[in-house]
Amino acid sequence: MSVKYICFDFETNGLESKDGAIEIAITLLDKSMASIASFCSMIALEGQAWNKFAADKHGYTPEEVAAAPSPSQVREAILAFFAENGVEEGDKPWFNALPMGHNVSFDIGFMKGLLGADTYSKFFHFHNLCTMNVAQAVNLLVEGQGGEKPFKSCSLDQLRPIMGCSLEGAHKAAKDVEDTIALYKFLIDSSNTGLVYFDPKQEQDELPI
Repeated sequence: MSVKYICFDFETNGLESKDGAIEIAITLLDKSMASIASFCSMIALEGQAWNKFAADKHGYTPEEVAAAPSPSQVREAILAFFAENGVEEGDKPWFNALPMGHNVSFDIGFMKGLLGADTYSKFFHFHNLCTMNVAQAVNLLVEGQGGEKPFKSCSLDQLRPIMGCSLEGAHKAAKDVEDTIALYKFLIDSSNTGLVYFDPKQEQDELPI
């Protein structure tokens, strides 16, 4: 089964790229968005002070993070996970699996920091699938078609209740990956958003926008 998407999420010790990652979750998906395999690990925080503001979000304790595998150990575990599940390594990024996440550019920075930018480019496409961007695009398109935008906010926490996902476990990496995949499936179903899709074979004057 070929891996087409790699959905991932980091929990971190802050909101900047210099802040350390403390947890990662990854789910590999095929072209139909069916799950192939998942990976999750805590990551020890090295050489940084504990950020209480971030801890209030993810809920982990300094003791839990201190007992976690080192970043280098997690890196090797991820590479082994990729190898075991057919994530192909190549020197042509446009053939690689598409990175996926909610506000995924934030997480890509941490993935590059963990794997190294050169290693990252061997496994991931240079484009990405960001569900926050998709939700924002749906809002714009629905408004363009004369409707009321379906989402007041495109944050994952605000979108979870709309698609029937519990907030319990939010800001744990595995839960955020699971809900990101669910969100993408929700967004592309027009019955959930009111977005009118059209057949490209339609005459121009028949189009809904």
